[in-house]
Amino acid sequence: MAKNIDTFYYNLSTMLDAGFPITRALSVSSKTSGHNIRKVILKIEKFVSEGNPLSAALSEFPKLFEPLDIDAIKAAEESGHLPEILKMLADSHQFFQKIIKRITSGLILPALILFIAAFVIPLPYYFFGWITLQQSILRSLAIISIFLIPGLCIYAIIKFTPKTGPLRYLLDIISLKIPLLRKGLEHLAVSRFCYTFHLLLKAGVPIIQTIEISVKSTTNLVVAGRFKNGIKKAQAGYNISEGFKEPLPFGFIDLWKTGEESGQLEIITKKLADINSDAASHNMEQFAFWLPKLVYSLVCIMMIIAILMAASSIYGSALSF
Repeated sequence: MAKNIDTFYYNLSTMLDAGFPITRALSVSSKTSGHNIRKVILKIEKFVSEGNPLSAALSEFPKLFEPLDIDAIKAAEESGHLPEILKMLADSHQFFQKIIKRITSGLILPALILFIAAFVIPLPYYFFGWITLQQSILRSLAIISIFLIPGLCIYAIIKFTPKTGPLRYLLDIISLKIPLLRKGLEHLAVSRFCYTFHLLLKAGVPIIQTIEISVKSTTNLVVAGRFKNGIKKAQAGYNISEGFKEPLPFGFIDLWKTGEESGQLEIITKKLADINSDAASHNMEQFAFWLPKLVYSLVCIMMIIAILMAASSIYGSALSF
């Protein structure tokens, strides 16, 4: 469904930029969209044709459209730069799909090997008669559960809990403790913040509304907290950067301050978004590269331990004779 959302945003952006009326653009988008979203777009078209703004129409489908998307679209409607914001949202969704696909594709083979190894490791004990078949299966399930249960918990938190809730915050804290993944997630969150800020500022959205939406767009609540005080500084009439808290990428605050002082914050934030996007891609690639090797090493260690224990038992039995 996420893939359909970014296509919907992109098609709508292109047609609005070409001068299509919003209802006509929605009608054409429904014909070129996937079957599972087509009915939703038609309902949105009907809602908009009755005089309601697009943001209000999208808010009728909270399970499909993220609150951040709706806030950004509402701000764009008020500033008159809807096509640009829709294009930004399409790019943002595509980028995250690319990152998720890269990580999940790197996990498939290690997960399969781990599953097979979980059933192979206890077999020597069963063949030598030291455990029953039932005990062998239970040991295999125990090995799988060590990895499966945390994975299911993470999936449940992401899928079923609020994005700003305490469980999501706890998950964000834990994820930032993992080497390689930590750097990738930090750069990803900073990139999202800067890119959203750049697009909203370019679209003429007021600075306070821009910083508020940008903080909400940050993909990690811990990293978002490092920018959050910038809202209060902006409301008080100070530079936003005065509210930023470390740790942030090297040189980030200095470059942001340069943009504020030179009046080129729109250009600087785009540059910061690109820099951190490239860094996020690199770190995610490194994480996806090393994670399978870590799993392979873990499986090898577990099998070596099982072999050594079996050999020790055989050797001990031979000595007893």
